[in-house]
Amino acid sequence: MAAAPDTGAAARPAEALRREFLRYLETERRASPLTIATYGRDLAEFLGFLTNHLGAEPDGAALEALRPADLRAYLASIADHAGAATRAKKLAAIRSFFTYLRRRAGIVIEAAALVSAPRSRKPLPRALDAGQARDLVAEIGASGDPDFATRDTALMALLYGGGLRISEALSLDLADIPPPGAPLRLRGKGGRVRIVPPLGPVRPRLAGFPRLFDREVRASDGARLARLNVTVELGQRVGDRRIGIRTVELV
Repeated sequence: MAAAPDTGAAARPAEALRREFLRYLETERRASPLTIATYGRDLAEFLGFLTNHLGAEPDGAALEALRPADLRAYLASIADHAGAATRAKKLAAIRSFFTYLRRRAGIVIEAAALVSAPRSRKPLPRALDAGQARDLVAEIGASGDPDFATRDTALMALLYGGGLRISEALSLDLADIPPPGAPLRLRGKGGRVRIVPPLGPVRPRLAGFPRLFDREVRASDGARLARLNVTVELGQRVGDRRIGIRTVELV
């Protein structure tokens, strides 16, 4: 049965409320010592910020009067030494404390719900330099089944030497291979056609595909295939996940 709200909590120091919250985590929530210590440090840091920010040590009433701008100011104050993931964890600790105050002390603090947690930025992909690209294509061309090597070498040459998106390269068919001297026509996002002039070293890689498919490569239904990125043994297109995994292994 839930405890009745403490009607006098609004006048009590926020530090006393913090200590009660930590006891609640230990005795009722059975939280681990590490969790309790982490929450304790994060909340002590937050209350210390509020003391300077508000000009006095906060009590329950001061916490209830907090605005989203106050929480954003706290997150901004620690941004120099705390990354987005760390700030998000600290905000989660504050929200847990506020939830406890609402349920046990009748102190309703809406500010935390109006503040979005910081998000970590996804790292940008690193481009291969010229030497790494040559090594990758050479490694593909020298490994495994020669038919797969022909296919994989052409695909990697298109990605690096033609500037194609991986989805564009994997959607090409044999009929899309341009004659010597002609540009490559791609159908990209939204069905828009893009003209790409392949670099000189890319063309010889593509030239091997008609010879590769002179032998009868058939799908399970017996239909002749005309796909540039066919898996020779199965007659299916190669997915971008498979190409990505293979690229990571080779690099």
